[in-house]
Amino acid sequence: MTRGGPGVIIPFFDLYPYILRELRSMDHESKEYRRNLHKVMMEIGGFRILLNYLKMSDEGVNIRRHYLRNLVVISAMIFAMLVNIGVTVILTEGKDLNQFNNSDNTVFIVFIFATVVLIFFMIILAIRSFRILLRGVSHLISSYEPQSCSSSNVRLGDYSFTSLKRLRNTLIGGIASGIGTVILLVGISVFNLDELPIFMPKPQDFSKAGLTITLNRDFTEENYVTQTAAYCSQKHLVLCIKEEFDVLEELGFDTDISLHEYAESVTENNNIEENVIGDESRPYFIYEDHVSGKDFTYLATVYKGNDAFWTVTFVCETFDFDESFDEFQKWADSVVLN
Repeated sequence: MTRGGPGVIIPFFDLYPYILRELRSMDHESKEYRRNLHKVMMEIGGFRILLNYLKMSDEGVNIRRHYLRNLVVISAMIFAMLVNIGVTVILTEGKDLNQFNNSDNTVFIVFIFATVVLIFFMIILAIRSFRILLRGVSHLISSYEPQSCSSSNVRLGDYSFTSLKRLRNTLIGGIASGIGTVILLVGISVFNLDELPIFMPKPQDFSKAGLTITLNRDFTEENYVTQTAAYCSQKHLVLCIKEEFDVLEELGFDTDISLHEYAESVTENNNIEENVIGDESRPYFIYEDHVSGKDFTYLATVYKGNDAFWTVTFVCETFDFDESFDEFQKWADSVVLN
């Protein structure tokens, strides 16, 4: 078949026969003709409607098949990118860039190279796919015979292609949103915009056994057998131990001591060699430990209430400690003993 089969109706061509004739008379290799193909494709209903129309002729079926084959290849490349990301995360154990060793750096370089190659070929295929669609529009223009007689004498230069304008506005809005998202993500990762108040999680109070601490909504309460209270977020852990005066005195421990002295006794009893620092109002000590293949840093603060001593320890992975130190201090300042 060389034209749309019986019953195939393209309203745009039927309503504006003069425009159809003008398009047929143009030089099909000219830029003006290609620009008009873009407009016509949107006016007849977009690429999905175009693909339906193309099913009605042998040449159209070949054009449609060529386009769908490209679409399958692009989809496979997108899937390959996702697999590439997953394999990279597994091989680097999900570590941040500043934790990478030489092996991780090699994996990351291969990941970047593979991603760039995939994106390059996807762009080429996307351009080719769009050209195939335009070839489909050109085929319809050349082969379609109007199914009804219209008295409209609207010319190509007089017609306002509103569908293309709406698409252009949508694309501009989408591109602007995408650029804004990229800028935001870059700002968060490079310029620490996530530390601005608007991005910070809201504070939340947690209370148990007479101690109240203000953390944030990222934390959830956990049950640890060895702890009076424990609160965990994705990056941080807060451990609270209460030692009641009555129990300590039964064990022969003198409770009439300063906070600094109590902190020193905690380090001594737990074989922690680091010195107690800070003044009497807030003595604390910092130490490190290696657990399950990872390095952790602990900041432990002590408090004295009416009936007990408390040790509150803030924990994070060692590479995050410098960044977390001020936040640990802020949370330590929020502790209230009831």
